[in-house]
Amino acid sequence: MMSEESNELDELYQDVILDHFKRPRFKHAQKECLVCQPGKNPLCGDELTIYVNTKEDGTLHVSFEGHG
Repeated sequence: MMSEESNELDELYQDVILDHFKRPRFKHAQKECLVCQPGKNPLCGDELTIYVNTKEDGTLHVSFEGHG
């Protein structure tokens, strides 16, 4: 039997997932990247590419593209 706390965490997790699905952040390709890594989950067919680059001030710019 699930505890009330576990149920609340599951609801929060679902809310976060739905929010990111409706309003994705950082979802775009980068023309130039320091590291570009594609990946695929053969079990479910999800495909994802992660892009990492550095900005002039040294901060990282991380973005992704994908579907599943």
